[in-house]
Amino acid sequence: MRLLLASVIVVFNFAVANWALSVDMGPPAPFKLGVTVQLVTWQNDPWVQFATVSPEGRAFRAGMRSGDLIKRVSNVPIYNIEQFDHEIEQAAPTGVVLIQYRRLEGATYTDGQAEILASIPANMPAPTASTFKLGVNTEVVTLAGAPWVRFKLVSKYSRAAKAGILPGDLVLSINNQKVYSNEGYDANYAAAVASGSIRILFRRTTGKETKDYEINIPVTY
Repeated sequence: MRLLLASVIVVFNFAVANWALSVDMGPPAPFKLGVTVQLVTWQNDPWVQFATVSPEGRAFRAGMRSGDLIKRVSNVPIYNIEQFDHEIEQAAPTGVVLIQYRRLEGATYTDGQAEILASIPANMPAPTASTFKLGVNTEVVTLAGAPWVRFKLVSKYSRAAKAGILPGDLVLSINNQKVYSNEGYDANYAAAVASGSIRILFRRTTGKETKDYEINIPVTY
């Protein structure tokens, strides 16, 4: 009697397992950047431009903003909206969408690049100052009678270390906002994270030589 009961249980479990594997999950959810685009003319050439970038979308979290001009998607030059849509659709199944863009700043411009992981859910919260860490500790020191914020510790393999920051570097500004205290550093850093890009101007003294450096760290997952 016991042997018969055991056989029935085994057959039942096998049938359930096969049924679960055969369930049709349907097509995957479409890949969304959280943007709208438009065609514009800049320097007599056609460009596809981000008209809107949703703060909750993948593009915003990768550092792109409204007004950015799209140069390439997966290294393919972009000249019209249909081509942009096609290249995004082709790139999404590979797992990584690489977008190169140009940001206008008055009469000048800067070029940027963003890698968007298709595996990251579109509804994942945007990074904040508490979740996006540079891997540094700061301290306030007095030099020539003035307060300075100095990087006291820089963790190995951290974002700051990869960007070239060293212990002892003095912080001049974050996103063009001058820094004089730890509280000011924290406030400016939080605002920079929210903007999608952290631009730090710092000063380094090596022996008798003093130089200023600027780095840009995109706020991405």
